[in-house]
Order: sequence, then C-alpha cells, then structure tokens
Amino acid sequence: MRTLVALALIGFMSISCGGSADQTAQVQALQPAAQSQSASTAMAEMPIDVSDPDALDVKLQVDEKRAARRLMSTQGGAITATGADGSVFTLTIPPNALLGDEEIILTPVTEMTGAPEGASIAAGVQMSPDGLLLLRPATLTIEPKQPVPPDREIAVAWSRQGEGMHAPLVAPTPGVATLHITHFSGAAIASATASAVDAILKAPPARCAGQFFSGIAAMARRARGQALMGTGSGDMSAITTKFIEASRQYLKAVLAPIAKQAEKEDSLLPCAASAVLTWERQAQLLLGDTFEPTFGADAKAVRDSIWKGLANLFTKSSERCQRAESPLFQLARMGSAARMLVLMSEAALLPADHAQKILSCARAFDYQVNVESEVSNTYNEQGQGIGVASSKTRVEARGMVAKYDAKSSAPELPVFIAKTVPAEASVSIEPRNPCPDKARIAPGATIDVTVKPIINVRVGQLRCRAGKAQCDTADTNPGVLVVVAPQVVENTFEHTYTSGKCTPDVGWNEFMMFFMGRTSTGGDQPFQIRGEQGGSTVVRHGGPVRRMPIDIPPQILKMNPGMKNYVDIQTPAIKEAIERTSVSIQVQRR
Repeated sequence: MRTLVALALIGFMSISCGGSADQTAQVQALQPAAQSQSASTAMAEMPIDVSDPDALDVKLQVDEKRAARRLMSTQGGAITATGADGSVFTLTIPPNALLGDEEIILTPVTEMTGAPEGASIAAGVQMSPDGLLLLRPATLTIEPKQPVPPDREIAVAWSRQGEGMHAPLVAPTPGVATLHITHFSGAAIASATASAVDAILKAPPARCAGQFFSGIAAMARRARGQALMGTGSGDMSAITTKFIEASRQYLKAVLAPIAKQAEKEDSLLPCAASAVLTWERQAQLLLGDTFEPTFGADAKAVRDSIWKGLANLFTKSSERCQRAESPLFQLARMGSAARMLVLMSEAALLPADHAQKILSCARAFDYQVNVESEVSNTYNEQGQGIGVASSKTRVEARGMVAKYDAKSSAPELPVFIAKTVPAEASVSIEPRNPCPDKARIAPGATIDVTVKPIINVRVGQLRCRAGKAQCDTADTNPGVLVVVAPQVVENTFEHTYTSGKCTPDVGWNEFMMFFMGRTSTGGDQPFQIRGEQGGSTVVRHGGPVRRMPIDIPPQILKMNPGMKNYVDIQTPAIKEAIERTSVSIQVQRR
C-alpha cells in the first residue's frame, strides 16, 4: 500500500508547466512498441503529443442541475447522482485515497456524439475535478434505467471532456457494472453493435495512463457477458496470463527507461508516474498476493528512480518559487515532495534545509483576491416567502490581500488569508403580487477569503503561454483551493395580499439570509480555481436542503468516527437556489 500512496502523489506534485494540450512533452508515447534503438534514447528524441490525432474523441452534454457534490476528506465516502431518466451512479472512495479535502462532483451525461456508428450511451457520468488521481482505487457502479443486453453492453471511459474514449477493465461479474477508478474524468455503459464494439476496443491507448492492455479489456468484456448470461465459469487465469505477458514487455520497453530519465528531468515525472501508478494498481487488482513475487523487484527499481526525481523536483520548484514562477503551485510541489520522501524513509534525498526553503517561499508572496458572488433563490408558493417569487443577492469585494498565515499553515501546506473586510452587497426581489414589498441588506456586510494549494493528486497539463518551459505570473495553473465567506443578512418587508388588498406585515423579516459568517449555506464550500491573474466561476445548483458547516476540532472528529461536521437544514420556502461565485487571484511579491 505504501507503494501506491507514494507513486500516486507524484502525479500532482511533479506536473511541470510543459505546455498546452496542443503542445508536446519531451517523452515518447507510452506504448510498448518495438524500437531499433535503445528505449531511453528514443524517448529523448521522439515527442509525445498529448492530443493524439488518432484518438477516439467524443462530445458530451451533461446535466449540471443534477450534479451531486460532496466535500470529502481523507476518510473518503460515497456519493450518488441520479440522471433525469433514473439511471444511478455511485462512486465510493476508500479511506486514504485523498491527501486532503476535495470537492467531488458527479454529473450525469445526457448525450454523447462522435462515437462509432452503432454505439449509443445508456448511462454515463462525468467525474470532477478532472484528472484527480486517487491513492487507492475507488469503485464506480453504473445502473442504467434500461438494462443493456449482455451481447451489446460495453463500458467506455474518457479523459477530460471526452478525449480518448476507450474500453476500461470491468469486473467480469454478473449484476451491476463495477469499474475500478484510478483517476477521474468520465465513464459510461453503452449499447453497441459488434462493429462498434470492435472500433472501441481498437481505439489507441490513452497517453500517460498505461492503458496498454486493450486486448485484456476485450477478454474481460467477454467474461462479463458470459457471467450476465450465466454461461461463464468466472475463471480469470487467461486474463491474468495475458496481463503478465504484456506487463513484462511494458516494464522493459517503457516504464523502466522513462523513470530513469525522469530522475533528472522533472517535466517527465507526471507522465512517467501516472503510467507506473495505473499499471501497478491494475496489476495488484488482478494478481493480488502474487504481485510481489511476480513484479516486486522491477517495481522497486522504478520507484527508486522516482524518489531521485522527486528530490530533484523539490530543488527545482524551490528555485522557481524564488523566481516568482507560479509560486503557490511550486509551494504545493515542494511540500508534497518533502512529505512523501519523509514518509517513505527517503528524507536523506532532500536538502538539509528543506523546511526552511518551504517557509522562505511561502513568506515571499502575497495574493490579491477579487470576488463576486451571487445567489438567486426561487421560492415555493406555499409557506414562508409566499409573497416573494424570487430574490437575488450580490456580494462584491476587490483588492483583498491574502497573506501567509503561520497559525493556519503546516510546513507542507501553506495557507493564505485575507482578513475580514467590508463588502459591497445588494438585494432585489420579485413579488408575486402588486403589494409594495421591499428588501434591504442589513448594515455591516463583510467578507474574508482563504487560499491554499491543493495537494491532492492531478494528472493533466498545465498551460504556459508561448510554449515556455516554465510558467510565470502571467500564466494560469490548477491547484488553488479557495474558501469564500461573506457575511450578509437580508431583510424583507412584506404585505399579506388578500382579496385585492395589501396588509403590511409586522416589521422586517430576516428569513432571506444569504450568508451569515462561516456557517453560510454554500459560500464557504471550497472550490478549485485556475489561479494567478486568471479567474474561475463556480456555479452550484441547490434545493430546499441547505448544508451548514459546524466548527468541530479535528481531534474530536478523529475520536468520533462517523461524526458529522455539518448539519442539513430544511428550508421548504426554497424551490431552487443557484449560486455563482467568480474569483480571480494575482500574485504579488512582498
């Protein structure tokens, strides 16, 4: 298990700003093809184009309003989304699969175009955040509302928003289709003709993901079809044998040389580590206790190269931070690299003053944050709010300065806080009747913001302008977790409308609360943005259930497994709530 945790971390920590999806990284395609020269030499000369022109790409439409969201911690948990047609998707993330808090989102897919002729989606789901790499495999179950005939069923998966659709491995068992998820984007159960199935199974392997076993996926599909029809024996020996044969070739021709090269070139680490991790997870799932005697020595050799590359990554990230090249992102890499090497008893590879280097980087910069947030509520016709059809509340604050906060920070996870400042706020309502109903904002609206790097694993590309080798402050990158906490109270003055007459109610009512400090109903839920000088807009759809966080000390939560640090409040007046929050961040040297 230590092996899985170790390699998983690198997928996020070692992502270097290596160009956009239209540019190339400096490694050969991770496929076990025959080569006339040494593998390592060939990989140094032949680029890998992340956007493979031969890949089977599809276009997706998703149902944002039916998206399910849950903030998960290292304890993991389950999240379920239901499509408009009744299809059910359940993702179960085990404990210790995440390094820290992460907002997990499941969004049902309503339509897929661009698939081979004869293939149509039966039930699909997009998993976010895109590229999230798990330290331990999660399970995704897909239950289409209308079952697919066993001879036509095929599981498909894709990267990002539909790139590189391929056939993943599915457990060859009867009942609900179960996929082992190693990293996010999307998956579906499709109905396909024999020719469409053949086209999907022949789709080129996904780059950097180790999907070299398309033939094994075909065998697993046949085994599941037999299990569904009750004609299969459940014997996995043929699949296991083929996997071992392909793995030996893959290790020798691809994984070992690319890991060796990544010792000195940190831009190669994300691709190399992602491929190694995906292969190792599948190997452990298939081989179980026989994995170590079969591949233990080879896997250790690859990991030793990764440790050296990780130490090199720490040093280079420290240098880039001091040059103001995406410093918040570099802090995440430095802290995660140090934590990982210490955890794996490889701390000797780190600089002796690595803790001071992290602190020096964190204290060198501030972050200027701009926030615009809006919540639109649509009210039911019965109950509280009967006289109001809808309301819209806006909060805006610009130029907030988030500074390094030693009290909230850990050595590997620096936290930046913009202290509470006044905020501009406004509210408007749409009454249901001709009465002169009013709304106003109570005096004293404020806001504060917390910014910290996301240390959870990502597999993906950073985007640098003009093909530069490293990002600077004019570029955007992932890895920033933002917590916005406005404090705004709405008041309304309504009339009772009866028989064409308006009777004033007594006093102002505060039932249309937008935010009230950190016990807000949505605004303090963290979300990822693509940071410096860029911006991001997060949109959340909600209903009558509002989740209010409760500040409970971590040690109390640890002593009481299953204890919730939130409470769900029923607000029957609310029919639908839509929150839009826009944030932009700009780094500034102190």
